[in-house]
Amino acid sequence: MWRAFRFRDVMQRIVASHTFARVILLHMRKRKWAEEAIEKLQMGQTAQIRPEGHSMQPRINSGDLVTLEPCSAHDLAIGDVVLARITGRRYSHLVLHLVQDREMDRFLVGSRDGRTDGWIAAENIFGRVTKVERLKP
Repeated sequence: MWRAFRFRDVMQRIVASHTFARVILLHMRKRKWAEEAIEKLQMGQTAQIRPEGHSMQPRINSGDLVTLEPCSAHDLAIGDVVLARITGRRYSHLVLHLVQDREMDRFLVGSRDGRTDGWIAAENIFGRVTKVERLKP
């Protein structure tokens, strides 16, 4: 009985650590597109990405080809979609967000469905969406 219990415990830990490793790898892959885009944008170049998710629908659908261009804070307006770093309680993440409001050099950002992620500084915005090409079915 002791050996069976111990074996089961070891197997559960292996499965749990494997699942955790898969989640970490998936998270790293998802961040890579944003990091590559940011690198181009910081060099003054245009970047193209294919974001996943539904927070910006119907303006941007999962898998659409999105063109980003470098921008400065004074170029941004309410309604622009930007690539931004959002810092939460546990982690920061890079996402496309809608500019909902602005005050000097800070911006209120969120999703198309009205959810707000809070105010961010201008230095946390890396580029603005200038073109969206629909993913062909």
